[in-house]
Amino acid sequence: MQNNISMEKSDYFVGNEMSSRYDRNFSNERNITEQLFHWRKEEKSQLNDVRQLEERLNELERQMFQIENELSHGGRREAAYNGIRRVLGSKENFALRNQNIALWRYIHDVMDENKFLKDACIQKEIIRTTLEMEKNKLRSDLVLHTTIQDDLRQAAKEFGLKTPSDVEDGSSQCTCGKC
Repeated sequence: MQNNISMEKSDYFVGNEMSSRYDRNFSNERNITEQLFHWRKEEKSQLNDVRQLEERLNELERQMFQIENELSHGGRREAAYNGIRRVLGSKENFALRNQNIALWRYIHDVMDENKFLKDACIQKEIIRTTLEMEKNKLRSDLVLHTTIQDDLRQAAKEFGLKTPSDVEDGSSQCTCGKC
C-alpha cells in the first residue's frame, strides 16, 4: 500500500509536462514524509501488539501462580516451578526480541536517512558544479567582451575613427550643420 502511494505521487509529478526540478524535489520530500508517517503508524500498531502480548503473558503468569497455589505440595510443585521458570525465561526472551526489533528499526531508519542525505549531497554537488561552470563561462565571456572593446578602441585610435562609445555619445548631437 505504501509503495502504491509513493508511485501515485511520483507519477503525478513526473508525468506532468510542466513539472520542474523543484516540483520533483518537493515530490520526493513529500514521499519521504509520507513514508515516515507510514512507518510511525506501523510502529505504533506493532507496539500495541507488543503491549497486548505482554499483557497476555502477564495474564498467563498470574494463571500459573494460581494453579501453583492450588496444587498440593509434592512432585507437581517442582514441575510447576520449572514451568514458571520457563515462562519467565520466555518473557525475558520476548523483551530481548522486542529490543532487537526496535534496534533494527532504528538502524533501518538511520540507513534511510543516510541514503537521503547522500542523495541530497550529490544533488548539491551537481548544482554547485553547474553554477561554477556557468560562472566560468560568464567570466570568459566578460574577458572576451573586454578584449574586443579594447581592440576596437585601439584600432579606432590607429585609424583615427570614432570609438563606439564616442558614436553613442555623439548620436544625440545634431549633425545637420545648421545648428
